[in-house]
Amino acid sequence: MSYADLTLLKFHLSSSADGVANFTAEDTVLLQRCLDAATLQIEQYTGRTFRAETAATKYFVASCYDSLNLQPDIRTVTSVTVDDDGDLTYGTTLTANTDYWLMPVQSWPDSGIYSQITIAPRSSKAFSPGYRVRVIGDWGYVVNGEAPSPVIEACLLQAARLWSRRGAPLGIVGGIDLTTFTRITKADSDVELLLKPYRAMGRVGAAVY
Repeated sequence: MSYADLTLLKFHLSSSADGVANFTAEDTVLLQRCLDAATLQIEQYTGRTFRAETAATKYFVASCYDSLNLQPDIRTVTSVTVDDDGDLTYGTTLTANTDYWLMPVQSWPDSGIYSQITIAPRSSKAFSPGYRVRVIGDWGYVVNGEAPSPVIEACLLQAARLWSRRGAPLGIVGGIDLTTFTRITKADSDVELLLKPYRAMGRVGAAVY
């Protein structure tokens, strides 16, 4: 599912103040593909997903005893269970606040988004490096049930940019007077500015083109 709506993209591309420009059925298919491609580029650039998964189970392999990095981000945790001996029975259950904390303590730019589970200092529990951890909860970087507004706007801008590539030989668009040219294969500074606060350090990709 794309981060921006197809109808919003049509409004975004329309030059008419009275409503949406006319797009053919074929145009609509291409527009949706532009949205899908923009969504994938955003995920690669930020290292995050901005769609909600509710009550989903995910499995991770622990790399150390005291913390577990999560991808995607998690919003609420239902349970954390550890496989201590490799038999995939997940016999050790961790208790929130007593055995583990969600990190970061103050997530930014939006609150309630966590990317790590850390063992509490006084807990007797631990992860087992090389063994699996099962985490059940609500996943994805979403605010009020959808991607944050800057991410939606970035998706619209990037999709519009991809749409304009249809008539841009070698990625160059000519101006009205045929003397002004713009290279659209360069990274979009507005898109990067909108997405910069959401980049997850350590798992980010290349610039958005």
